[in-house]
Formats: sequence, structure tokens, C-alpha cells
Amino acid sequence: MIVGLPRRDYDVMRRWAWVIAISTVAGALYGARIGGVLIGAATGGLTGGLLSFLEIFVFGGWARRALSSLPFAVYFALRVVIYVTTIVAVDLAVTGLAGRNSITDNLARGDFGFSIVMSVGANLLFGVNNLLGPGVLFAFVAGRYRRPRREVRVLLYIDLCGSTTLTEKLGEMKFMDLLNAFFADVTGEIVAEGGEIHKYVGDEVIAVWRAGTDPARPIRACLAARRRIARRTAYYLSAFGVTPDFRAAIHEGAVVIGELGEQKKEIALIGDAMNTAARILEAARETGAAVLISAPFYASMRAPPAGLSIRRLAPVALRGKSAPLELISLAEQGDALPEAIGPI
Repeated sequence: MIVGLPRRDYDVMRRWAWVIAISTVAGALYGARIGGVLIGAATGGLTGGLLSFLEIFVFGGWARRALSSLPFAVYFALRVVIYVTTIVAVDLAVTGLAGRNSITDNLARGDFGFSIVMSVGANLLFGVNNLLGPGVLFAFVAGRYRRPRREVRVLLYIDLCGSTTLTEKLGEMKFMDLLNAFFADVTGEIVAEGGEIHKYVGDEVIAVWRAGTDPARPIRACLAARRRIARRTAYYLSAFGVTPDFRAAIHEGAVVIGELGEQKKEIALIGDAMNTAARILEAARETGAAVLISAPFYASMRAPPAGLSIRRLAPVALRGKSAPLELISLAEQGDALPEAIGPI
């Protein structure tokens, strides 16, 4: 890892470094057919670098919220145009520096057509991947979960507080707008901490991290989501007359992962760990805790994030569980913590 670079930024840079490397190799192979291996490698590397920059800082950065609000067809077309423009501009610049008649050579070699095909194909994959969720398309294509598999996951359940009251106050249409804004703010912080959105269920978000992840990451995601919503209080009050709040539950355990359904397939997670996380969320609702995590998960942390108030609760008898579970309540310093609690 790069010293001094936040883990979330390191993960993003590492992922797109692969894009640059693959683009360089692909460019070299493409250039080999016309005797221009070095030119092809330079074109591929520069193109991959520029597209990575756009994905990180534009599509996934300052313009993410505005772009995600566009109709899918418009967003897709805009991405294709930007991709084609970038690929063609780099190709013309590199071949121009090499002393060729750039426009004629590009037309003769069919590079413009190639750039359009690649842009449409790449963005189609991006679009489907975003609709299904990161990694889901690959899992389906590769058949990874065609047969159920047991794997360990860190689970984060987030529940919007007072959704019934909000629906009555705002009406269903306005509440849907609030829910989308809330999900966008929460999701951005989860993804920034390396989490994956498993699904949205009503007013809940279920996110997962793979085994071996830093246990502090889902906690940081919760705290960052709270701060993000707080920073956007003026927007929420102006648009909806209320600032949303949420409860969260974190747990780790083995789940069974497999393809589920017929006409509308999904990659489903089932098992005791999922049920336990849901019961912990119930306990958070009943006690007013901001974040509840299972004691075994808390024990796996070397050090919790700074600036937290922590209270260990008495073992709680969760609904449907045969044995009580010890829970840890977390909140940012200054926020209230629940007292020891009884059966939920």
C-alpha cells in the first residue's frame, strides 16, 4: 500500500491501474498489425489513463450525482460520446507526433470505427454492471454461484428511521425522491470504503464486505454516511422539510451464496448470519442505538475508528435465536448511547 494514501483511494487507484495496464497491452497488440507496437502501446496507455481519470474524478466523482439522475439512455449515450472523443483525440495526437497523416491514417485503419465499437461495448458492460451491482454480471457469466457456496461476509444493515411517518407526511411520490437521495448518500460512503451493495429492501440497505476486510471499514462507512447527510441538511430541509436519520447493524459470519429465481435471477445470500444481522437491527430500533455490532466482530478489530463512544451491552435475547448475543453500541462522541437492554 502507498504510505499516507487512504485505503479507499488506494483501492480505486489499484483497480484503475489494471485498466491502464490492460489498455497498454491491448494497444500494443492492436498496433502490431500495422507495425506500430510502440505507438499502439502509447495510445493504449494514455487512453486508459485518461479514461481512468474520467471514471474516478468525473463519472465517479464530482459529476456522479448529476449524471446518475439522467435517464439511462441519455447517460449511456453521453458516456459513449466522451469515450469516443477521448480515444480518437489520443490516437490522433500520438500518430501526429509520430509524423503520420493522422486523419487519413486513422480512417484507413478503421480506428474511428474501432473506437466507437469499443466505447459502446465498454459502456454497455459498465451500464449492465451498475444495474446488477458490481461483480454480479461476472458472477453470472462465470457461473461462480451456479451451485451454492458457503463464504464469509461482513454484513451491514442500514434502516431509515421513521419511514412510515415520513411517507404519511410527504406522500409516496415525494418519499420515493427522499429515499433515492438517502440511498445515494449512504451508498457513496459504503462504496468508498470498499463495500458492495447487496440489495435495497424497502427503506433498508444491505451491504457486504468480503472476508478479511478491515473490520473498521463498515463502521467508517456508517459514520461517513451520517456526516454526509448532516452536510446536506440544507438540501434535505429545502426539498423535503426533514433530514433523514438511520440505524445500523454490523455482523460477520458464514452465508450461503447462490443464484436464485427464474425469470428475474439474483445472487442471493441466506443463512444464520443474515438472520442475526437483521435481529441486531431490530435491537437498534428498539433501543435507539445509532450503530449496534456483534461483540465477536468488535473483538476482531485491532482498533476502532477514532472519535467513538462505545458501550458494551448485556447479552441480548434476539428474536428467534436460542442463545443471547452480546452487542456493542457505537456512536460519535457526544451522541447518546443506550443503557443495558433486555430481551428484544
